[in-house]
Parts: sequence; C-alpha cells; structure tokens
Amino acid sequence: PGFTIDISKPSKEIFDLLLELQPHYIQTHPSTLKRLIDISNERNQQIETLKEIRTFGELLEPQIVKSCTRHWDLPVHDYFSSEEMGPIAFQCPDNNHHHIQIENVYVEIVDEDGKACRTGQAGRILVTQLRNPEMPLIRYDIGDIGVLEENCSCGRHLPILKKIEGRVRNLVKLPSGDTFHPVFDEDILCSVVPISRYQCIQTSLDTIEINLVVKERLGKAQEAQLRKAFNQSFRHAFNYSFQYPDEIAFSQRNKFELFKCDI
Repeated sequence: PGFTIDISKPSKEIFDLLLELQPHYIQTHPSTLKRLIDISNERNQQIETLKEIRTFGELLEPQIVKSCTRHWDLPVHDYFSSEEMGPIAFQCPDNNHHHIQIENVYVEIVDEDGKACRTGQAGRILVTQLRNPEMPLIRYDIGDIGVLEENCSCGRHLPILKKIEGRVRNLVKLPSGDTFHPVFDEDILCSVVPISRYQCIQTSLDTIEINLVVKERLGKAQEAQLRKAFNQSFRHAFNYSFQYPDEIAFSQRNKFELFKCDI
C-alpha cells in the first residue's frame, strides 16, 4: 500500500504520521527529509522499518545525504523531474549521476547562444517530450543548469546527466561574471552555533543576506567565523548581512531554496 501525506503539514506532525505508518520507503523533497532527520535526532526516535529514501523536486545537497547516512544509516536515491515533463532522469544505482529516461524525453544542454554544449560543459537544460500527444513541449527550457557525460561504469547505455546544478536563480554570481551552485558544509556552520535553519540570498554582486534561525543572536566573533565558512562556499569574500528571523518560509509549492539570487 501507498500513502500520501500533505507536505504543508508541520514537520513534527509528518514525523508522527510516519511513526504510525511505519513505511519501507519515503519519497519527499530534500528539505523535508532534512527536517525529519533533525526531529528524529531531537526525539531520539527512528522509523525502524525504513529501507530507502527517495528525493525529488529540489537539489539534493551532499550534506543531506551525509546526514541521512550518518543518523539513519539509509541510502538516498534522487530523481530529476518537473511538473511539466514528469520524470526526466533517475540516479544511477552505482554512481551519483543520473540516467536520462530517453524512452520518454529527449534532453539537450545548450549555452547562452542556444548552441549545444560539449561533454562536461554546463549549460541550460532543454527537454522535449516524446509521450504527450495532447500538448507536446519541444526544446522546453525548464530553467535548470546541467552537465552531460558520455559513459557510465554501470554498463547502462542511457545518457548521463553528470551534474544538475539547479535553477538559474540558485546560482551565485561572482563579480568576475562566473556563476556556480554553492555547496555548504553544515558541520562547520553548526560547529560555530546550533542552527535550526538558514537561507542565503544574494542581493547584489557584492552582498549576500544570511538568514539564521537560532536560539540567540550571534556575537561578533561568531559572525566572523561564519563569514570565513561562507567565503569558502561562495569562493569570494562577500559583504554579509546577518538577519535573525523566527522562521524561514517555504515557497508556495512547499519547496525550500537554501540559496537564491535576487539580482
């Protein structure tokens, strides 16, 4: 049997329902998975029946996989999809990259001029549906950045999405003009102060707003330590503005953006 839980419910309520249902598999957004792991640790409770976690809808951060492995001792498998296209690519069982489901979609990676990117070059992901006769979408720009690769050691011959870097709005912009998806080391961040939740918003080419949900405001020395940690993630010494909201809202579709660029 399968069950659906409204993702807009409070995280603790979702966790209670999972304890009651005792599922073998959970399929959810990475941000929701992180909240469930945090609650599990706070209560010292685990869903004993779980065999595997499956994620979709958001960029799966390495730190979340690491946390799930460390605290729940469970594998996390991700798949890449969109509301318009449905499933596009599934994570390889033997590797971290994704295999494109060519029976259903045709995927291209193009540069800013719309020309095909070479293997290993990041570009915009265009998707053409092959099984939608009612309203076919051809070379549809879904707003994500990706990298193609040729061969996989697993022996499958499906094309490879080596890397999915998320939406354009989730790429940090350096003053040099370079863009990339930042990766945060939460072990370092939380070693400075316990952080319930955080979000980084780039407001200009030299300024990033850091929203922190913490029990108490940080002192100057702690903020200085976080600046050093964020400089490593952003590969640049930005001006950081620290804010301390009581909570950080999710999007209207209950997705959470750890970093977003508002330039």
